[in-house]
Amino acid sequence: MSVNINLSNIRKCICGKCPSFPGKLNEIVRFTMPGLYCAAGKSRSKIERKGCICKDCLVQIENSLLGSYYCIGGRAYVEARELIDKRDKPISTIAR
Repeated sequence: MSVNINLSNIRKCICGKCPSFPGKLNEIVRFTMPGLYCAAGKSRSKIERKGCICKDCLVQIENSLLGSYYCIGGRAYVEARELIDKRDKPISTIAR
């Protein structure tokens, strides 16, 4: 399951407050959504790891996400509940 790109999540997104955020202008010039990386995917800008605040974001919390640095690694697909439910199943039985 993926995170939805919608007005509610855009309003909750705190990517713009992150110390690693490359800046809105950098993102717009590279045709990347400036934020909501857990839903939109990784940035096309070069990201310098200066800290990550994903764990404090309501979008992350409400979608039970476990990751961080979505701006570098890309969008989140799997909810924490799904990972916990599947942890004892053989990898070959887990749909990707």
